[in-house]
Amino acid sequence: YWHFWATDRFVSKATVVLESPQIAAPELSLSSLMGGQAGNTQDLLLLREHLLSVDMLRRVSDALPFREHYSAHGDRFTRLVDPEASIEDLHDYYQRRITVEVDDYSGVLNVTVEAFDPEFAQQLAQLLLDAGESHMNEMGQQLAEEQVRFLEKQVERLHDRFSEARDD
Repeated sequence: YWHFWATDRFVSKATVVLESPQIAAPELSLSSLMGGQAGNTQDLLLLREHLLSVDMLRRVSDALPFREHYSAHGDRFTRLVDPEASIEDLHDYYQRRITVEVDDYSGVLNVTVEAFDPEFAQQLAQLLLDAGESHMNEMGQQLAEEQVRFLEKQVERLHDRFSEARDD
């Protein structure tokens, strides 16, 4: 197979390190008490699921000629056979060409993109990184806004209690 039929494939790899406040709800566990990165791992898992989601596939398809690239290149085992495949079938194919793994030991996310052209592999990997960063920033912004609203309500509640106590 490798000698006679296999089409050249190119791999673009990226390593993602999250150095931001925890987005996922904190969890008290033995690993977090012993200095583990439980919260960071949860954020990495959220990012992993987003990068492998159907929404991300749609974003990739809008930005790059995903169907065209994978249906025009490759051998009979690696090609996207039906360029008009349903979104479910296309998503299955997408997940065979994109690998996103969490490295628990180092606390990073490893993203691997396989394509039939080195430039396309690089473009797709960069798109995933940019979209992932944007997604995590949006989630962080939403969390910060919710925390501010909560704190404002607490301050208002405490102010009311203080006023009542002062009046008494």
